Amino acid sequence: MLARHHEAASHAPSHCASPEPLRTASTGTALLWLDVSRGAQFALITAPLFLIWEIAHLPLYTIWRDQPFRESITAAIHCTFGDVAVAFACFVIASILIRFIYVTKTALMFGGLVIVLGVTATASLEILSTQVLSRWSYAPAMPVLPVLGIGLSPLLQWIFVPAIALGLLARVSKQRHAG
Repeated sequence: MLARHHEAASHAPSHCASPEPLRTASTGTALLWLDVSRGAQFALITAPLFLIWEIAHLPLYTIWRDQPFRESITAAIHCTFGDVAVAFACFVIASILIRFIYVTKTALMFGGLVIVLGVTATASLEILSTQVLSRWSYAPAMPVLPVLGIGLSPLLQWIFVPAIALGLLARVSKQRHAG
């Protein structure tokens, strides 16, 4: 699945595949479409996982006690859509960036890149939303990282959910190629 995708990607326009010039635009377009298609599959797999996590960690935010239950659930759904959009972007960006890495590409390396991109985006959004824009705040129950001042739960979410989703995507892809 991912290994197969990235083996194919290593033959794509890449400075690390070989010293030969970049391949034709049609090959690049085909690979970009594959990246977008796989990114959409990944994002769809993450959606229910992110929703479950968002609802489960609502008590770690003040909205849970400050707003009616309906508004809390609406906020969780809104955040889920944001998480899914970030997941899609991280997958596509990782698919493109992995072509420019000068070492052997593996599914583990790709997954790590997706997770690093997601954690970076989440940390940035949490800092912006809690410390700059005051869009939301943490309840006392939220474990907060001392140096950054951001909640541990959203960072853990961006480690576990993408890891699970990448595993599920690999399984689905493996079943497709076997059948």
